[in-house]
Amino acid sequence: MSSVIAPPPVIDSALVLDFAHVSEEITFCGEMHLHAFGKWVVRVANLAICRNYGEPQDILLLFCDSDWNSEGCIPCSDMNEAKSVAEKDYPGLGPHWVSSPHNEAAIHDFLRSNYGVDPATEWWCNGEQ
Repeated sequence: MSSVIAPPPVIDSALVLDFAHVSEEITFCGEMHLHAFGKWVVRVANLAICRNYGEPQDILLLFCDSDWNSEGCIPCSDMNEAKSVAEKDYPGLGPHWVSSPHNEAAIHDFLRSNYGVDPATEWWCNGEQ
């Protein structure tokens, strides 16, 4: 995993919890049919399981390119469901999931510099922190 670049702490206003790089050794089955941004999402370089800041109960499985830009997402009830959904298109992905390396200070710095928000405000965290 040393050559894999970790995602930013937040992608599309969603906090990254776990992520996986989809190496060439992992088979892509194309079982899911995800249409987003006017195109079908096919094999991606990375996947991220995130918590939506706007709706903290929402867990999202993000399908990302090599630069961690989201190409589409699927809402899930929890992290286990998100990993199970990912396995449908990428069997054998399970051992490749990694926890986000970002601590709370790094997350807050990222939110301030990239989103221009104070993560300590009630507006941003919806009372979750």
